[in-house]
Amino acid sequence: MRKIYYLLISLVLLGCEDPIQIDLTADANLVVVQGWISNQVTNQEIVLSRTQGFNDQSGPSLIMGARVSVINNQSDQFIFQQNEDGIYRSNVEFRGVDSLFYQLEVILPDGDTIVSPFESVPRIVTIDSLIFRQDEELSDDNANLLETFNFPVSWAQDPPDIRNYYRWRIFRNDTLFSAPNDLELLDDSAINGNFFPNEFRSFRYEFGDTLTMEMQTLSEDAFDFLTLLKNQTTLLGTASGTLPATISGNLRNRTDPDQIVLGFFGCISSSSSELVLLDE
Repeated sequence: MRKIYYLLISLVLLGCEDPIQIDLTADANLVVVQGWISNQVTNQEIVLSRTQGFNDQSGPSLIMGARVSVINNQSDQFIFQQNEDGIYRSNVEFRGVDSLFYQLEVILPDGDTIVSPFESVPRIVTIDSLIFRQDEELSDDNANLLETFNFPVSWAQDPPDIRNYYRWRIFRNDTLFSAPNDLELLDDSAINGNFFPNEFRSFRYEFGDTLTMEMQTLSEDAFDFLTLLKNQTTLLGTASGTLPATISGNLRNRTDPDQIVLGFFGCISSSSSELVLLDE
């Protein structure tokens, strides 16, 4: 008999706030790892938890007392300490360097060792410009009334010589848009080498609001993982026909290879831009 469990996965690539819950068919107490090394100088962060039963109302099952470290291909080692329950931050601030590769190792309290493959930091692609546009749509309350709304548009230059994969994090007045549908992803198959715009019409702003936009470049594996995550949280059970899938990511249990590990460890590069919507 199959049971449904909750997998806690953050849509925030550089933090553990604003987690979402998705239905996942899997075994109980599977380890969930979320961690990203960024090109920003900061205390990098890894979050460890376990899956929970559908009716479990006790809150996130976070893993405490693990030993967490990240190494690169130059044998530099970064130790992560538990600063909060299940949240591990590097002892020192550092940034991911785009010429290096990074690997995560987690030794759980029971002795099992979780490892990732070596992941490289993608080349950074920066936001070139950022504006607001206006459009109109029919009111939800009055089908005969057109309402004006404001939304952001960004431009960037896609490098022509490699495949690129992007994700955007969008904030309004320091609050992240974190619903499943707010996960904005793009690969460069249709815009390779071009100076391209991206309209974010579902993100609405009022006069006086501050927009902060972070543009991230990802690996192909990270893009595929987040795409599957978005599909499972937004399309499962809809007319699209999306089927349930285990979002296992790129981690493995070296001690017990038959044990599934959920989540993802990867590297990202990011740039940010800010804009205030002024009433003209």
